[in-house]
Amino acid sequence: MASAYERRPGRYWAKWKDRDGKWRHTPTKARTKGEAKRIAAELEQRAWRQRMGLEQVGGADGGGTVRELMTWWMKTFSEGTTSHPKNASTIKRHLLEGAIAEVRLANLSKGRVETFLDEKAKEGLSAQTVNHIRGFLSRGFSAAIARERWYGKNPVTGTKKRRGSKRLADFLRFEEVGPVIAQIPPQHFHLFVTSLYTGLRKGELRALQKTDIDWSLKAIWVRRSGMRDTTKGGHEKPIPIHPDLEPVLREAITRSSSDLVFPAPGGGMLRDDFKFAEVLRHAMGRAGIVEGYLHVCRSKGCRYKERADDNAERWCPEHRVRLWPKPVVRRITFHHLRHTAGSLFLMSGVPLEVVQKMLRHTDPKITAGVYGHLLMNYQREAIAKARLVPSEVLSGQPAKPHGAALAAPDDVSLVTYLLPESSGQEKGRNARKESPVIPAFQMERETGFGPATLSLGS
Repeated sequence: MASAYERRPGRYWAKWKDRDGKWRHTPTKARTKGEAKRIAAELEQRAWRQRMGLEQVGGADGGGTVRELMTWWMKTFSEGTTSHPKNASTIKRHLLEGAIAEVRLANLSKGRVETFLDEKAKEGLSAQTVNHIRGFLSRGFSAAIARERWYGKNPVTGTKKRRGSKRLADFLRFEEVGPVIAQIPPQHFHLFVTSLYTGLRKGELRALQKTDIDWSLKAIWVRRSGMRDTTKGGHEKPIPIHPDLEPVLREAITRSSSDLVFPAPGGGMLRDDFKFAEVLRHAMGRAGIVEGYLHVCRSKGCRYKERADDNAERWCPEHRVRLWPKPVVRRITFHHLRHTAGSLFLMSGVPLEVVQKMLRHTDPKITAGVYGHLLMNYQREAIAKARLVPSEVLSGQPAKPHGAALAAPDDVSLVTYLLPESSGQEKGRNARKESPVIPAFQMERETGFGPATLSLGS
């Protein structure tokens, strides 16, 4: 039970039990022993409320500020990961700077977090970026709670994610792959081809070693990424080698003078900041896969430029010199080659579950969410079996009587597809079961990696 005592003349201390049941001795500014005893009782009552979850409490650091929390989280959990540079950039800009950085954790409520996120949206940030900021803040609180740095609740848990337009992943089309790869410089040819056939990430290609190629199994073991001894997902997994890729890999290994499959000119690992995207976009420009041309004047100090659909000769109106045509290509990055691999395999008829394992997604729903719009072959074959308008009407012939149309032996009614369990439709149910409408996860063809359309020679 809380009590008080006089330690020195005129100096009273409070004795009370904290939330963990331990005795605490706290100096007070009380002038009398009775006043010190009331302070001890209040401290013990507050500790009891904290133990019962009726009152929010600070952590070992006294609660701290948002800046202190996120600085601790980055140092403890983010450093050493492949995503740390991006994490640090976002956190520093939005959470370590500005008014919220100085807010104490005990004062950061759900409503205050919502207001902060709304302000970020008004600044012009996309919904995805705002959700990233929200996620970092939530992870900081969750980690602090798990490490007993913070004993209160996570104020971000009850906030809502921002919704915005979701862009579909861009990729090279079938007809674009050949011309683009033909324009890749010889020193990078093998790396880019391997990326197209495997969907490996940039760091995984940079770190790929000759011992990772299992020729007996015809597989590539993905074990590391960049300078790290593990991959982004933290798993060591094999992916199959496409028959067209095998000779390309063998030639790359023969040319390599180090343990790496795709080394830098000196034999070491390619730099993390190597401009793979520039190599790809320059190849697209040389291949003529452009959205237009930007004609610019190269005279010193001249900023004249002119946008056009062609690269025909044009002249600067001021300096009377020929303008230089710069190809304007789609905003495509090296990571889009991973999207290209997944997209072209799906469009070639490779089952979704096979593509999911190749891209090493943890859940088929992730693959379906990114590439589901590309399952056009399945969708096209499915809807082709439904008869909405009689063929004779489409061809301009007189329509058959309604009863005759329903009695057509080779016709399958649209109602059969939409309501296969309707009574009296036994024949329709059988036709529904035998129809070639194929679910995304059902093997339609033999397990493989698509037809010859994926070949570099096509």
